[in-house]
Parts: sequence; C-alpha cells; structure tokens
Amino acid sequence: MLHDPRILRASSPVVSDASRRELLAIGLALPLAVAGRAHAAEVADAGGGLLQAIRRSSYPMRMAGGVFGGSGWSFIEQAAKGSDFVLLGEEHGVAEIPTFAGQLFDSLAARGDARLFIEVSDPAARMMDLALADGGVGRLARWIDGDAFGVAFYGWRQEAEFLARVRANAPRDRRVVYGTDYEPFATRRILEELERLAEHTPQAAMIAAVLDDALRRRADAAASRDVGRLLGFGGDPGPVDSIVRAWPSAPPAAKLLLETLRTTMEINRLFVGGQRWRSNQMRADFQRANFLRLYRGIRAERRSARVMMKYGANHLRRGLGDARVFDLGTLVPELAAAEGRRCLQVAVLAGRGSVHSVVDPASFRSMPQPATGATDYALDAFAEVAGDTATVFDLVSLRPVVNGAGGAGLDGRTSAVINGYDALVLLPHATAAGSL
Repeated sequence: MLHDPRILRASSPVVSDASRRELLAIGLALPLAVAGRAHAAEVADAGGGLLQAIRRSSYPMRMAGGVFGGSGWSFIEQAAKGSDFVLLGEEHGVAEIPTFAGQLFDSLAARGDARLFIEVSDPAARMMDLALADGGVGRLARWIDGDAFGVAFYGWRQEAEFLARVRANAPRDRRVVYGTDYEPFATRRILEELERLAEHTPQAAMIAAVLDDALRRRADAAASRDVGRLLGFGGDPGPVDSIVRAWPSAPPAAKLLLETLRTTMEINRLFVGGQRWRSNQMRADFQRANFLRLYRGIRAERRSARVMMKYGANHLRRGLGDARVFDLGTLVPELAAAEGRRCLQVAVLAGRGSVHSVVDPASFRSMPQPATGATDYALDAFAEVAGDTATVFDLVSLRPVVNGAGGAGLDGRTSAVINGYDALVLLPHATAAGSL
C-alpha cells in the first residue's frame, strides 16, 4: 500500500487513493465485475494467445484443515526450496494469507535458519519478537494491549498466529522477526522503551514530555476518529530533535528509536503537506537502508540464513511501484543476484467473491469489505481462469508472451505484475481477518 490503509478517515489528508478504494461501498461490486469481464476480453484480444497462456500457466491449489496442497502448493514449495529470499506481496486483511505464509515459512525453516521481515518498524518488530518468544499470541496481545493504534496489521488474530508460528521455528535467544518500515502506530511502546533507556539521565524528563504528548494525541484521535492527530502522523519532530541534540552519548538502541520516531514524523509531514512523492521516496529509502543494515547483521551471524518478507504487494514488486518509487521489491532481487543467490517473488491476493478487513473509521474496529486487489492490478483474466479454485500462476512463463507481440494493448498494471512477480496466488472466497 502507498500510505497506511490501517485506520481510515475519508476526510483525512493522510489517506491515499489506494486506501480510499478499500472503503468502496458494496454497491460498487457489480460495476467492478462488469469491468473485470471487459478486461478479460481485452486480455484475450491482446495478441490472441495470452488468455490461453494464462490457462497453461495455472496450477490448482487446495486448502483443507488449514493446510495447503495440490499442484499449486507443490509449485510454490519447489520454487521456494531453491531460493534464498522469498518475497510475499500480499493483499492486507485476508485471513487465509497468513496461513499460506506460515506454511511456507515452516518449509523454509525445515531446511535451515530462516528469518522474517514484516511491514512494521525495526524497533516494533524487535519488541514483538521478544513478546512472542516470551509467551506467543497471548503475550503479543498484551503488548498491543487492546490499542487500536498499537501496531499495523498484527492486531488481526490470524496475523498474530502467523507470527507465533514463525517464532516457534527458532530458539528463544535467536531473533526471527525483523521490520524495516516507519512507525506511525507503535510510538507509545517506542517512547516507553526510550524512557527505560534514559532512566536517571537528564534526557528522561524530555522523553516523558513527548510520551505525555503522544498519549494525549492518541486520546484525541480516538475521540475525533482522526488518525492525523496521532504523534506519528501529525506530531512536531522538534522535541525529538531536541532530545537527539541533548543526548549525543545515547546508546545505539536509543539512537535507533529516536531515528525511527524522527523519520516517521518527517515522512508524514511531507505527505500531509502535499509532497507525496518525496514522502514515498523517503519511506522507500528508509526501508531499503534498514533492510541492508539488518541483512548484513544476519549474514555476519549466519551466512546460510534464508529470508522471507511479507509486505503489501506494492512494496515487493520489481520495478517502479504504484507510489512511483523503487522499493524493497527492486532492491532485494538485485542484492540476491550480486551475491549469486536466488530470489522468488510471489503476489498473494484474494480472488473472486472475497472480503478482507479494513478498520472502520467510525468505530476503529475491523470490518469486512470486498477485496479488490485482483481488480486493482487488472488481473481479472487470471481471476476468470481461477474461478472458484485457489490457483497458482507461473508468471515467468508468461513473460515471452507479454513482452512480445502477444502483449500489445495489454493494461500496464497487468504487465507490471507479470514482470514484477514470479508467481501469482489467487484465493477465491477468501475471508476477512478478525481482531485479536
């Protein structure tokens, strides 16, 4: 996603066009279906052979008792087996996707050390990893503490269970869960950790003042239903800058927390101020720099470790993304190639008749909405081929067609997915993730 569809308010300037689409009324489902059939016809006309090629590239997949199987699963598992990096670009809020991701991570971990990167900040991911190691889903739920602004995505039950499943693959003293993103939500936990690190220092009072401001802002946001009032979205970075200047000898952990807070506020200051491309570019740069720093640490610890990443689909696609920046999906496969390693990129989206969870702007609770990822990326021809069956598509096999005469007139969004991902997973009749 571009900017956070995590808590939505129609009049808020921080809500992106992509986020607004997630709150389309159910009454728009029929026009979308008509548009989908029109797009399928367009694909069939693009060189005459692409629709047949899509059919030939498809592998059915089944799910029974929470376990995926069939030729589609075998295709993904075999492709992942030969890969050092596995990138899952997802449609957020779909209950079945964490189950798919968990089974795939189990498969990677069964062949050696594996680490997971998710779409939260590094400090939040570290705290979540420790909470999970201490007590699984229950301990993570206590860390979130029923807070609607606690952390992005992982307040959904299936996502929390996915993290617990991942964490169970490693000993307690080995970190498994990492993050690279900014942090507009878990600011309370970051500031509480800063307070702990600054105890008995002159900077403690300054940090306490910022925490008090963050808590007041959270109360205001809840009362007004306006996410823009949160510290991470609408806060003044000045007090954080003052702490940085007053604490040159801060320990590395504190410097990372302060940098995450400062960068988060600057990214959203640019976005709210109308400088959206600069904001998205700064966010991408921050994610790339964090990934490289953390990945180098993992490689220094254990060179054979494999990496799985689970982010919104826009972040993990090769090439120029929807936000018009080059994101992790471009960096990681190039890094893999430079190291002589392999990278597999898989888009996992809901198929026909699916719903996903978004956060209701009136109640700040999760609610189901039609899942439109396949339509948003102009993949209706794939959805037509899949029908009511979970299906995996080998996108690599389609590239000679798409990038030749057979791709003439094809929607650029379809082409971007085929060239930017190696496989596509469509899950028809998927259900909405539920809250913890």
